[in-house]
Amino acid sequence: MFVQKPMKEFKLDNYQKTAGFKIPENYFEELPEKVLAVISQKENKVISLFGNTKWIYTVAAVLVLCLIIPLLNNFCSDLTQSDADAIENYIAYADISESDIVEHLDANDLVQINVGVTPEDKTVEDLLSTNSELEEYLIN
Repeated sequence: MFVQKPMKEFKLDNYQKTAGFKIPENYFEELPEKVLAVISQKENKVISLFGNTKWIYTVAAVLVLCLIIPLLNNFCSDLTQSDADAIENYIAYADISESDIVEHLDANDLVQINVGVTPEDKTVEDLLSTNSELEEYLIN
């Protein structure tokens, strides 16, 4: 196993006592003057080569937006117009009768359609005065 040996006795008194470091003469008296001399020296102005890049990026972003917004606006408006045209053409050229359309409408849809249809009195009077079959309408 491990056998522990006794430590040697050492004597600190036998060694020379020194601090180990030497400080130049009048170091602490001259230190504040040296620090102030270094601080008071004029610093050179640093000019960055890439300091104006944020302006370039801002201008580039604005230009991109100015070019993309009209393109997107035209693209989206063309889609909505072509969709409306396609629906109108489908209804116009399909063999769908008015009775087929009415069958698929709810009562709410019919009320919404009738809300905007109110003939003016003058239009009704003109129609009745020019119509020769007025008596048939009144009797039936």
